[in-house]
Amino acid sequence: MRLGITVLDLTTVNQFRAQPSLRLVSGDPATLYVQLLNESYDCSSFDPQTIRYVPNTGATLSVVLDNIDTSRRITKAATQPFAGDASIWSISLTPSESARLEGTISLKFTLTEGTAVRNGRLAAGILIESA
Repeated sequence: MRLGITVLDLTTVNQFRAQPSLRLVSGDPATLYVQLLNESYDCSSFDPQTIRYVPNTGATLSVVLDNIDTSRRITKAATQPFAGDASIWSISLTPSESARLEGTISLKFTLTEGTAVRNGRLAAGILIESA
């Protein structure tokens, strides 16, 4: 399986929209929402053109928020905020973390399900602008 990830503009578990990227303000606290995708299928005739991926119970998701300046890289453990949809994960940023990451951020992620480990990347998934 080819694992993908997309950032979400999320209001509730039933009200969200996939986005090519998110814009945040440097120094503001933020909660990022992402959804795991199974990119192994051709879904070009569907709308949306993706299939969500629901990992096994007990899975963990680690996300590296990667600035081009490697000294500003942050690794975070994601959590599952909605018991009813385990494909959606959240990552919380403190004001100091969002300030440190200012710029264009790529997301490198590692999903661990027991002994199965899958990795992926979303280039330029977040833009953190100066206040």
